[in-house]
Amino acid sequence: MTKTWTAFLLAWLVIQAVAPAQERPSIEVFRQATANLGQELVEDRQAARGRLNGWRDRYPLFFLEQAAVVYVGSADVEIRKSLEELLRPVVRSQFYDRPFGFIGINMSLKSIPRNWAIEQSQAIVVQGVVEGFPGKAAGLAVGDWILEVDGVSVDALESLQNFIVYISELPPGMEVELLIRRGEEERVMSLILGERPEVNQSFSGKWNQAPEAYFDAWLEKLPMGNVAADPDFPVGHFD
Repeated sequence: MTKTWTAFLLAWLVIQAVAPAQERPSIEVFRQATANLGQELVEDRQAARGRLNGWRDRYPLFFLEQAAVVYVGSADVEIRKSLEELLRPVVRSQFYDRPFGFIGINMSLKSIPRNWAIEQSQAIVVQGVVEGFPGKAAGLAVGDWILEVDGVSVDALESLQNFIVYISELPPGMEVELLIRRGEEERVMSLILGERPEVNQSFSGKWNQAPEAYFDAWLEKLPMGNVAADPDFPVGHFD
């Protein structure tokens, strides 16, 4: 009985010791840990790295957002170098390795007729809808014109390939809103993305890159400047 109780007590103490490190930190605590990556003592840097590793593994999206905010706002070379090493695997898992989003339509890019009297110059025209995929389930039909995806206009995406890449890089299961035109009427349609059954490598530039090259390009796209003034701004959430 004594041995059982002793074992239980030791297990409880271990759980209590580990539990605080597993909790999602406040932004202030996270920022302090990243600041400690630049400390002079090796022990302090290692302790900070250990905490950040734990948060990264348990809360990858929170880590991605906040580490990216610190990265773009820091002038400390040592901190930025450490954050690059910490960010590399989570960027790969959240962006590079994850499945492709998919609508399930055949499509083309066409210029908008002049008599529509709208500012947009081009749109995606649905030429076919594949049975069993999200486009069909959402009610897309041949002849529909897709003007926007979640507020992003097809004009802004510029090309058919960019539209396909944009959809591909959204996660399957994500709900998006399509602004479409059917006949003379514009309407908003909700659609839950599926997973692309086969990857066409020619559609996406990122899968033609090695993971290291993709990560370097991702870092270069982080918006530098005073974005760190807003701690909730998810600067890491784009391609």
